[in-house]
Amino acid sequence: MAANPDIIQNTLLAYLSEHVLAEGVTITPETDLPSLDVDSVTIVEMAMHLEERLGIEIPVNLLTPEHTRTVSAFAAHAVQHGKPLR
Repeated sequence: MAANPDIIQNTLLAYLSEHVLAEGVTITPETDLPSLDVDSVTIVEMAMHLEERLGIEIPVNLLTPEHTRTVSAFAAHAVQHGKPLR
């Protein structure tokens, strides 16, 4: 089954809201993550969260700033390059 970008987006948004962002910070799929001080360590943690929650593995070397600037871009990249865990 192909990864669903909406589910991936919602999973990432929930992760950021619950574990990374200060209370009351609003985020959308198009919010610029670097402007919220989301760094490379957090990006890797987000990828690990997708692996744990949805069984989607994304090679760390493919998590470039271009592909992780927004949750929307991250989700699209996960759909394209993520591999289901077996």
